[in-house]
Amino acid sequence: MTSNDQSPQSEHPSDEPLRTDGESTQSTAGAPGASARTSTGRNGRDTATGGGNTVATTAEEKSTHWSVVRQRVAPPLTALAAVVGAVSAVSQIYDYLTSRKYDAVWVATAFVAVLVCVAIAIAYLWSVRRRPASQQSASHAFRWPTRVVLGSSVISALSAVAIVVALTFGGTVLGPPPPPPQPGTCAPIGQPGAQMAHVVDLADVSSPISIGTVAYKSALAYKIQLELGGEFRGTIPSGKQMFLLGRADPATHDSTPDHNPGDGVYYRSDSMHITGNCWLRPSRDIAYPGAEGLTIRFILILLDEGRVDEYMSDQYRRHGYNDALLDSLGAERLAYFDVPTTDLVQITSTTS
Repeated sequence: MTSNDQSPQSEHPSDEPLRTDGESTQSTAGAPGASARTSTGRNGRDTATGGGNTVATTAEEKSTHWSVVRQRVAPPLTALAAVVGAVSAVSQIYDYLTSRKYDAVWVATAFVAVLVCVAIAIAYLWSVRRRPASQQSASHAFRWPTRVVLGSSVISALSAVAIVVALTFGGTVLGPPPPPPQPGTCAPIGQPGAQMAHVVDLADVSSPISIGTVAYKSALAYKIQLELGGEFRGTIPSGKQMFLLGRADPATHDSTPDHNPGDGVYYRSDSMHITGNCWLRPSRDIAYPGAEGLTIRFILILLDEGRVDEYMSDQYRRHGYNDALLDSLGAERLAYFDVPTTDLVQITSTTS
């Protein structure tokens, strides 16, 4: 009895732990699933949250990238545009105030530079205003670029205003420009019948002398009668002399029955005189009868005094000079001008 009574008791207690273990097992078995679901749910939420963080981080990285580009590119571009606009404005304002003339291309360049500068400044300031909140506290990073951009914009705006004011009111305030020096002090400039020649400057920028106004008087009396003269600026250097040569243009023809073309050979003029800053070749006949129709190109040169004797040789007087020979003599070309000999006025007397 006792053993039998204890046996069920012993089995019952043994059953409870089994049920308890079973429940524990089921609970435990369910727990991992629940844990897994919870983990999955958390992972899902974490993933979603992580994805949001990734998007936000990417946006901030892009914003940071553009901030760097903005700070490195915008300031030098606006500064360059401001410098170009200011230089153009100053040069054209000076030209206008001194001569009442200006170059439309340079004025347009100034205004384009101003527009570029202002456009970049507006875009820059707008992008700074829209930068992410995380960068708002780091405003010190934008101080010097912003100052450069704003300063350049102010300079550009002032350049534009200065151009407008100068071109609009400069002439009224300052009056007409001073008149240029009047030619005519050197014969035959300003004399009746004198015609102005178009002078082409050949002198180097470092040359101490340059040719100014040139005029000529021409007529026909058996041969072509020609007087030449003009001005030069500067001083003929010590140890050098100035000479005049002329050649018939091969592209033109004389009025003889054969209509001979010009030979293209330079012949010197031995009758040129220099007084002060004037040079003059008095009226003399040139070429040969029937040479009218040719265009004569005259050239003024500087020559070292040590080469003058060779230059004045009789053989060159007869046969003339070509460019290679002038180069070998060390001739420095100052300027040339053309004198046409068509439609000359016939006269009855000559000067020799």
